[in-house]
Amino acid sequence: ALPAAGGAGGGGAVATARPAAVAARRAPRPPSLLDRMRARLARALWRSPLGEAIGRRHADYLRDTLAMFDRGDLDAALRRAIPLGGGGDGPVELAVSTPAPRTALSPSMTPPGAGAAIPVVADAIRSLRARYEAARDRLVRDGRVVEAAFVVADLLGDAAAAVALLERHGQRRLAAELAEARGLDPALVVRQWFVAGDAARAALVAWRTGAFADAVARAAHRDPELADGLRLLWARSLADAGEHARAVEVARRARTRPPELPGWLALGIAGGGVAAARLAMLRVELEPDRFAEARDAALALFERTDDETVAERIAAAGALTTLAPGPGAAALARPAARAMVADVGRGVDGEPAVILPRLLRLAGDPALRADVPPLAAVTRAPALVDRDRPVTRRWARGDAGAAAVRDAALLPGGRVLVALGELGVALLAPDGRVVARWDQPAEALVVSDAGTRAIAMARRGQVRRLARLDLATRTARTWCELALDDAARTYDGRLWLVAAGGQFLALDATRDDARAAWGVQVDPTPADGLVALSVARAEEHWLGVASDVGSAELWQYEGLTLRGRRALPPAPDGRWPDGQRLTTAFAANPEAGGWVYARVEVRAAAPDAPLQLARELITPDGAIALSLEPWQAVLGDAYAHVHGPDTIVRHVAAAGRVVALAWHAPAWGVVVEVWYLPARRRCAVLALEGASAASLRFDDFHLVAADDLGRVVVLDLRSGEVRRDLRVAPP
Repeated sequence: ALPAAGGAGGGGAVATARPAAVAARRAPRPPSLLDRMRARLARALWRSPLGEAIGRRHADYLRDTLAMFDRGDLDAALRRAIPLGGGGDGPVELAVSTPAPRTALSPSMTPPGAGAAIPVVADAIRSLRARYEAARDRLVRDGRVVEAAFVVADLLGDAAAAVALLERHGQRRLAAELAEARGLDPALVVRQWFVAGDAARAALVAWRTGAFADAVARAAHRDPELADGLRLLWARSLADAGEHARAVEVARRARTRPPELPGWLALGIAGGGVAAARLAMLRVELEPDRFAEARDAALALFERTDDETVAERIAAAGALTTLAPGPGAAALARPAARAMVADVGRGVDGEPAVILPRLLRLAGDPALRADVPPLAAVTRAPALVDRDRPVTRRWARGDAGAAAVRDAALLPGGRVLVALGELGVALLAPDGRVVARWDQPAEALVVSDAGTRAIAMARRGQVRRLARLDLATRTARTWCELALDDAARTYDGRLWLVAAGGQFLALDATRDDARAAWGVQVDPTPADGLVALSVARAEEHWLGVASDVGSAELWQYEGLTLRGRRALPPAPDGRWPDGQRLTTAFAANPEAGGWVYARVEVRAAAPDAPLQLARELITPDGAIALSLEPWQAVLGDAYAHVHGPDTIVRHVAAAGRVVALAWHAPAWGVVVEVWYLPARRRCAVLALEGASAASLRFDDFHLVAADDLGRVVVLDLRSGEVRRDLRVAPP
């Protein structure tokens, strides 16, 4: 467990720089030189004249073990028994010495690993298996269920059967522990913990592995009551992490709906965005006595025709088609159908045309069906990445706010969360009004996937002060102080991926103490610490083992299960061919091979020659020289006096095939460029005159840029429109 410093009340001692992970897991690594030498020596001994003597010794050992089984000396025989079914992953070396007797006859809580093996002929294996199965049956008859599970799991190599045996004979907690320790199907592990009566552990495992849906589906066929219990556990776990909309979706399918459902529904609708639009329509089913509110919300949404709310209209219309036919659903289906027709007419393709026939059936209105015109495709303006010329916007030095913005994130419903350093955190309405403030210092924000929770981070010397914000209830609490090497900028509402003291950890952000729910030790630990590069999606993590800026390895996790690991070429040392040292920046980008590393330089071929702006992106697959062009081509002739050698990259962010980099030109300001990697095309230029620092973040097809002059700009990456252009003032 990772110790907290002060918990929810703040204060207290600072957590150590090398916290212990929840379990003694270590990153898998190839065999060391010592391992290879030991295996080579064992093979040499077996091939030498001593090999025959070693073989006779192993044969005598097996013969004596079989005799013990036949005499009925079961305990002694089991202590000497050798496992069948092989070891774990990795090379298997030949054993030179005979095994040492066991001290305990209980299932091992660690998966079998690679190790030494005794060569046994097929007939001997069949004899051993028969004795082990007979021993299992005898132990079960004698009530020695734990020892019988040891035989099944460790000797016969069937951990799943051992779990079933333990559960069948009432050893439910041990069954759950064994299932989790042996890495069995996550849905099975969740079910075992739930059956064992530890719902909190079941929820944590399900959240960590994404196994709730599988566990519910598995239980639904055999035990509907168990499936309902798991479904409600799932819904409450989602609500605890601020995922109120998903909690409602899960709970509405339960036969017995939880009493918290109305509260979740209200919080989900208050959060705004696509999820809120869908919940507003589900209110017709979940709260029929509040139909008037649902109708008013539907009419207000379906009367809008702007691109910014098209996703909300589609989500609301889709939610209506999931309702049972009835007068209320039919009344809302009519304006929804008209809205879908209007969206198709404006060039919105895809879902509106698919949803429309279902809405017409739900409305049951022949006149409406007759009024629907033929749907013709409309050509829309090309997407931002397909345009011949980049979208360019400039902000004058005097067009600024009054409070420096250190970080900003776009939330559902168009709201913006901003970190203001020691001034705290503010929540802005779409028009820039401050709707909430929290007195929690913040230089960086970690925002939940649902946009309902956030973690505010502020540096305090060698540690980071952390506070948790609940955006739905507008509350905040100081959490703790931790020494972190790096941390992901998003989390799923519960598990937050960080790097600290040679370990990658997943902190449970719902607990008052900063306890790790998962961890992996990097061995050996790089001298310069670790970097947690990215959480690419809710179900996929990308981790980098880094030394300074150059990553040595990239690990791909699905959930918290390692799926791939590969070495990366070292990142460049930050020098151009002429030897000039430059400041660089990098960010994670799984679709570009793991990371993208950027550098910018303004240079001149000769003292009197025009300044040239050079940008280069480097990925593990090689360098991408974006362009070398006159400085004026980006900022115009008025800025030709800017001196190039001081130009440095301040920030870089990546999302799929789109990369944004912010570079600083002293005496002028910050320039944000958006590049589309496949075409090496610059899509947008945002010039922030007077700024010296800017933060970048991709949020749901939007780029959010904020600078130290109080400007927050949200660029729509699909249309190229600036959706938000806000100025932040101090309290």
